[in-house]
Amino acid sequence: MADVTDPAIGRLRADRERGATALARGAVETIATAPAADRQALAEGIAAVRPSMPAIAAIAREAARLRHPRDLLVEIETEHEAVARDAAALVPGNASVATISDSSLVERVLRRAAPARVVVGVAGASDEGHHLVARLRAARLDAFAVPLAELDADLAVIGCDAIFDDGGFVNRSGTAELIARFSERPVIVVGDRWRRVAGPTPAGWTEPELFEPVRGEANISVLGGRRSA
Repeated sequence: MADVTDPAIGRLRADRERGATALARGAVETIATAPAADRQALAEGIAAVRPSMPAIAAIAREAARLRHPRDLLVEIETEHEAVARDAAALVPGNASVATISDSSLVERVLRRAAPARVVVGVAGASDEGHHLVARLRAARLDAFAVPLAELDADLAVIGCDAIFDDGGFVNRSGTAELIARFSERPVIVVGDRWRRVAGPTPAGWTEPELFEPVRGEANISVLGGRRSA
């Protein structure tokens, strides 16, 4: 049996900088380098440490079932490219776009859409959104960090950590405030099939100091693969 105190699992438990996609990719690499007989137990150990990000568990378990776990990285990339393409098509080139957090999938959408302006809502100097602003500026996009209370744009594009059957989702704390400010403007939420969770949007979520559930609204479009049968 795999040792679920593996250092890779400890690093996953402690990592509060990277998003679900990066952490899940790391989980795939950990599983791919483990002996085949240990992969299922290792995947269960990985699944247990970050329940707030169900994509990590789903991807780890799927990778453990594959003869070549890294094949799943190709599928993740393919789906994320498709979601980014579909989301970017909904962003007018002359639009201003608001977002929150540091989502690699949102970054992919924004790089592809190249909107006129991007404003990233932040909660202070250490907010992860500053990293996204820096990378967008490096890609020659007009991007700025602003306090959440001052967030304003034509539409919003945000990532998520879970998607529910009724159109609700989970994202970092502060997202509900953004959604309230954009109640009459389009909001595009991007995810993938590994973030799909059966059932309605719950009232609360694990690690409530970091994440919050947000109920679906008529102005919110959630993009991402359908859950596997």
